[in-house]
Amino acid sequence: MRMPIRVMIATRTTIVVIGLLLGLLVTGAPPAPAVTYTPNTSPPAAVRYEYYGSGGLQCQSGYACTTLEYPAGVIRWVFKFYYYGTYSLSHWSGTGWAANSQTGGAAMRLLDRNGYQITCVPAGDWRYVNWDPVWFIRLTSSPC
Repeated sequence: MRMPIRVMIATRTTIVVIGLLLGLLVTGAPPAPAVTYTPNTSPPAAVRYEYYGSGGLQCQSGYACTTLEYPAGVIRWVFKFYYYGTYSLSHWSGTGWAANSQTGGAAMRLLDRNGYQITCVPAGDWRYVNWDPVWFIRLTSSPC
């Protein structure tokens, strides 16, 4: 028994479309590159740099310093803050250190998205930090 012409055309069209789609899947376009953003602050930190590898954070007297691994385990970013005020963080995620080497009992306050204090790092202290919930760093002359 013969297939009607319309069924034959529909069948062949379906086979061609499936073949084209499979060809695209096999050869495919190259995958989109992973997007990574550079962590930053506003206003800018007094010092900002990146380094690869391990090593301790050097936080000079008078500064409040942070480290941030972004992307995780690849690049370590260092930010050193000197002036009192509130710094907005952009593209900070993962973990790192917060070190407060300010003098006179000045505090380094880590704030959430609503400006509420998550933790306070007193002068002379270091803290291991999860940066995900931190949106702001505020340097104040008043102690924790």
